[in-house]
Amino acid sequence: MSALLPLVLLACAPSDPSAEARGPLSTASTDSGASTSDSGSEGTRPTADTGTPSTPPTTGGLTSERCEAMAFRPDGQFTFYETNPVLHDPADHRGPYPTRSPSSIGLSDALLQQATAELGTWGFVDSFIVFVDGAMVWEHYADGVAPEDSHNIHSASKSVLALATGIAFEQGHLAPDDTLEHWLPEYTEGLEQEKRDITVRQLLEMTGGFRWQEDHTEQVIEKEEDWVQAILELPLHAPPGTWFNYNTGHTHLLSAVLQRATGQSTCDFVHESVFDPLGIQAEHWGRDPQGVFSGGYNVYLTPRELARFGVLVEQQGVWEGQQLVSAAYVADMLATHQHEPPYGYGLLWWTRELRGHPVQIAWGYGGQFIYRVPDLGLMVVITTDTHDHDPWFFDAEYIVAGALIPALE
Repeated sequence: MSALLPLVLLACAPSDPSAEARGPLSTASTDSGASTSDSGSEGTRPTADTGTPSTPPTTGGLTSERCEAMAFRPDGQFTFYETNPVLHDPADHRGPYPTRSPSSIGLSDALLQQATAELGTWGFVDSFIVFVDGAMVWEHYADGVAPEDSHNIHSASKSVLALATGIAFEQGHLAPDDTLEHWLPEYTEGLEQEKRDITVRQLLEMTGGFRWQEDHTEQVIEKEEDWVQAILELPLHAPPGTWFNYNTGHTHLLSAVLQRATGQSTCDFVHESVFDPLGIQAEHWGRDPQGVFSGGYNVYLTPRELARFGVLVEQQGVWEGQQLVSAAYVADMLATHQHEPPYGYGLLWWTRELRGHPVQIAWGYGGQFIYRVPDLGLMVVITTDTHDHDPWFFDAEYIVAGALIPALE
């Protein structure tokens, strides 16, 4: 049995990370003429309603009571990144996947106990779940955390947003080549044509071209009344489509487009298309002052809920016999489209190679992880406490590459 590699601190991937009210991003057109068969069809999808509301847009009647409750903040403040309390979910969310003993699939209890102990030395890792070939073989909680405790999964929610966007493509709500000008005309009017021509696909690939410093620019944007407009008014660093730069502003714009295209809040669309079929529900979902639900941050799930999402991806978009999104889109989402050595980037998923194996990673600030090693059937879910700690440097890659992969090889 291979021993754990010495602990190495690796460079963390980029972490999660007054204007007049404009056309209501929360009051998208509800035209039912959208095609549901061809995600690339033009001319059949609804366009934005550019009318200016008499009152600032908040929910526009398109946010359910459920999502309205999720977005509620007692302090009434709008911030990009919140204080990350641990919330509670009364459901346990076990299954419907099988459970097996580690030894039945070639892992030993001793190895997993050692890996658990190594993770425990950090003091903030509070869940560690291992799947092999679709079966859960290990589940451990630490630091007083229980399976029903819900975490801010930070930028791991970008990977959820990517899958939901694929469903929106396949339902005919929007298409990869749709532009910001198409869906947000009242925001892009007067902007340079390069910005107006930024596509949904470029937002998914993080190649919109905006000058953005992750974990800094957000603090500037949150001081503005209209975050979408503030993001769009940032200068371009490079022509769209030519430069990869990890940028949570991209996913907030994507959320605005998704709300406009589907006629629902992003929270509602993601729940109806992804979470509800999985039998899970977020405990909290942030929202900006204009009613745009956070794109790629401030989403709270339990470790088991995050694992369910991971299993959906493992099963190529199938859940209990239902194809929620096509296997072709899942493959595209997980493929490497951009390069930031030693990492690559798909559609809101990180990629890389470990010990010669392709790996895909849903990666949230502080260590909210889904690691996939598809040729070994391995999936690992890890969450950490970002309320009492600031573990920006944490990377569990040494556990995956130093212990689990060698054992399964």
